[in-house]
Amino acid sequence: DKLREYSKSQTIREIDSFPNRANILDRKLNPLAINVSTYSIFAMPKVISNKKDLQKLAKALNAEDDKKYQKKIGTRKRFTWLERQIELSKAQVDQIKELKGIYLEKSVKRYYPNQSLSSQVLGSVGIDNKGQSGVEFTFDKELRGEPTKIKYVRDAKGRAVKVQREGDPLNNPEIVLSIDKDIQGFSEKVLKETIEKYKAIGGGIGVMDVESGEILAMANYPDYDPNLIKKEDVSNMKIPFVSDPFEPGSVFKVFTVASALENKKASKMTSYYCEKGSYYVDGHQINEAESK
Repeated sequence: DKLREYSKSQTIREIDSFPNRANILDRKLNPLAINVSTYSIFAMPKVISNKKDLQKLAKALNAEDDKKYQKKIGTRKRFTWLERQIELSKAQVDQIKELKGIYLEKSVKRYYPNQSLSSQVLGSVGIDNKGQSGVEFTFDKELRGEPTKIKYVRDAKGRAVKVQREGDPLNNPEIVLSIDKDIQGFSEKVLKETIEKYKAIGGGIGVMDVESGEILAMANYPDYDPNLIKKEDVSNMKIPFVSDPFEPGSVFKVFTVASALENKKASKMTSYYCEKGSYYVDGHQINEAESK
């Protein structure tokens, strides 16, 4: 049994193949996060016989440095990624297919058609198709769907000689948010204009349906474009509108009064003596904010 398991570990590989990530839509079924077809390019340095093929690749991809991919490979002898999830035209695909030792792998990339709209709420997806923040992270399991198992037997050179698929890939259902794209867009526009006018550090807006409690918009600024994430965007990825603590202050007076009225502990005509703005509780004096 031990030898059999050892042999199996050397010759049999098992990987998970996920279906296309589910779309995210707003309440009116407008797309907020979708998938687009892309290509990843990799090289097998041992197979490349002509270094000029790497320069041809750079030219086909309009790279500024024609030695970009020679530098990426360097002294490597094994599998090397040259580009990940880039969009190519049919002409570019045809050119690359003619290059020896350079291969194309078709893949799917997450795309946000509205750029920065609701970026913190939606979050982002990594190159491994895993959600990193926001709805993409919270509902990652639902969005990725159930994988199918692919087993294959390898020969001595690691090539797949027999492939077996377990289960059929299913299209996972789309996730529909309560967000209204139009209200979200207007909220973000007003928020940005107000912050710039008063030179504020940042801010947030929330719009709620008072009948159902559904969130129609949740905007924060500064924001970012999840299609083009940069290092400086990391601090803008959280949702300070719901994650950052702050002192609610007099807002809670509304809840106190509402509770008193609802439970008939007070009426609209009830008056209270407020101790002239100073009150002792368990040996501690509590004053009005403006009292001296």
